[in-house]
Order: sequence, then C-alpha cells, then structure tokens
Amino acid sequence: MNISVWIKDINEILKWLSGLEGEDKIRQKLNQKKIPFFQVDLIFLHDGLYKIAEIKHQEPFEPPPFKGHGLPQWQIEARLKFYSKTNVEPFLFILDKSDKNIYYQSFVILENGQHFDTNGEKPRRIYPIKNFKIWS
Repeated sequence: MNISVWIKDINEILKWLSGLEGEDKIRQKLNQKKIPFFQVDLIFLHDGLYKIAEIKHQEPFEPPPFKGHGLPQWQIEARLKFYSKTNVEPFLFILDKSDKNIYYQSFVILENGQHFDTNGEKPRRIYPIKNFKIWS
C-alpha cells in the first residue's frame, strides 16, 4: 500500500473520530441539563413525507411466545413521543442475522398490534415477525 494513501485513510478516520467525540460532548451537555433527546439512525423521504427510522442488525427473538424482533422500550417511547409532537412517522428496520431478510414496519402499526415485553436488566418489546413487511 502506498504510504500517502495510508496517511489519507488515517486522516479520514481521525476526522470521523473527532466527529464522534463532538457528538458525545453535546450528548453529555444535554444530559447534564436534563434535556431529553434521542439519535435517529435515518431520515428518509417516502411518498412526499419525511419518516425516521431505527435500524437494528440482530438475531430474532425465539418463542415463547413468538418469533419476532424488538428493541428497548425507551427507544420506542422516544420515537412515539416524537411522532405525537411532529407527525413524522417512525419506522423500525431489522436486518435479520439468521434469515438475512430486511424486515420493516411503522412503530405506529407495530404498537397497535401484538407485542411482548421481556423482563430483566434490559427489558425489550418484541413484535411478531408476521407484523413486519419484508423488503425484497
């Protein structure tokens, strides 16, 4: 590898890390001031309307009670609160590690359907696979 290419790559990584450091400092300040926030993975435009997305790359939750996918409840609550104030619809996208499918659905639809809350140190809300669409 050419040394100048390697140095350029290292400089790009340092810029990226500097950006992460800046984001972390702002999050710390918001926390100190008790200002609620959440980080959106993606903002996209579909049918003339903006939407937000949470993206996960994970293994499915296995029965009982059903095979599904989910995430921490605080993430759902933050996105639904955002939706109630802005009408910007939140979506969940899952890249399933076992079957390699991309599952997606609106949190509004998911929350109005069947779901299961796990218990423990890191509780999660699980939605059945059948409640998702498959992106082909």
